[in-house]
Amino acid sequence: MDLITLVSEELAYYLLHHSTAAIPGLGSFESIYQSATVDQASGMLLAPSTAIAFSSKSLTDNRFQTYLNKQYPDQNVLESFVDTIHQKIENATSLDLPELGQLSKGEGGTLAFSALDEADLLDDFSMEGLVLKPIQKEAKEVEPLVSNMPGASTKPVETQKSKFSLLRIGMISSVLVLTIAFLINQSKPKDDTVLAQKVSAKYNVSPQDIQDEIIIVSNETDTYAEEISVDAQKEIIERQEKMSAEDPAPILQSAIIRTNTFRNQAYVNKQLELIESLGYKSGTLLKDSGLTATQILLNYHTEEDLTAQLAKIKERFPRAKLSK
Repeated sequence: MDLITLVSEELAYYLLHHSTAAIPGLGSFESIYQSATVDQASGMLLAPSTAIAFSSKSLTDNRFQTYLNKQYPDQNVLESFVDTIHQKIENATSLDLPELGQLSKGEGGTLAFSALDEADLLDDFSMEGLVLKPIQKEAKEVEPLVSNMPGASTKPVETQKSKFSLLRIGMISSVLVLTIAFLINQSKPKDDTVLAQKVSAKYNVSPQDIQDEIIIVSNETDTYAEEISVDAQKEIIERQEKMSAEDPAPILQSAIIRTNTFRNQAYVNKQLELIESLGYKSGTLLKDSGLTATQILLNYHTEEDLTAQLAKIKERFPRAKLSK
């Protein structure tokens, strides 16, 4: 990317967040905010917009120079930019400043600036208008309120006889539940030993042990140690290995980082060449407005990994942001 394009794009981006940008030896640029207005004829709400103006008068404001020095330290970018403009304007009637407009040399050697139309600016500068439509009020049917005042109960009063009947039913049900619980408890075998249970569900043996010496001992003091079968030993070892298995590797995910937006295809090609030269995979996205966005295609494992890669990209492409 040539120096004129580089500084012009940085200047356009800077004016999105600041009202003025002074360039010593050249003049100053100013972003003028225009509030939203209503076109009475068409009934359209015109969105807010920003116009860029230029003045050859020098200001003492050095914030833009400080901003460039942070982005490109030890390169004297702004001074070289001013010298290049003066050299090229001597040999040509006008000079294009990408994303801003056109500089031309007028009578007496003064510089004149013609800003791009709003439709040619970056999409950050413009918004579409909104057609206003009157609000139509619709009558809604109101349902009549239903009275919830308490009234006399029609439920007959229970007699003393019905109360005694319910008490008898409850007592009989309790006796039946206790009888069934007693019978179930008596049906369980009393001589159920540990060896009669499934070994793999009760014991967890390390696979480092010698398989021939793996034994289990009953919790009962009157039983003796017995040797576990080979199949039971294998099942225990397989369960232990699954428990100690390592976690799977994190899933590789993809992300798209937008580095810039251009209307001129030549600038798009230069940006793609720069992205490829830095070792990234590049791509483009054609927008409805005719602009072309240059992109970096990334692979990452975690959100922390993505954040770190985006911060590194911003060191070379200050306007880079994650595309959603």
